Amino acid sequence: MHSRRDDVDPAAAVEHALAAGRVGVGGVLSRLPRDLAEALVLTDGEHDERTARRLERFAAVPVGSFAWTRHPREGLFLGRITGEWEYDASPAAVAAATCSASTTATWSAAPRGCGAPADPSGRER
Repeated sequence: MHSRRDDVDPAAAVEHALAAGRVGVGGVLSRLPRDLAEALVLTDGEHDERTARRLERFAAVPVGSFAWTRHPREGLFLGRITGEWEYDASPAAVAAATCSASTTATWSAAPRGCGAPADPSGRER
């Protein structure tokens, strides 16, 4: 989980996800969508079709599925999806630019295994 915006700290989305028990594919919308169908239309118009399709695929992932995220300085964290998709418009999600595709998750308490951190700048390789 990371923001696609260059002005957002690459670690911010991961730290928000771990702290809030969230997982998602990111993106901020101009208004709160009523449901997934409206979120897809808004995402297509405000971002692009590819991002909307990514959101659609993410929302279809079953509860109980595993997810992982890589913190740019700490490594990989393993998570498990525990809830259905919802738009997270909390101030922390907006600041991390990770609102659009979010669901609840439980995360490992510490980084796992072979996840070498990204380069020192924090950007993914």
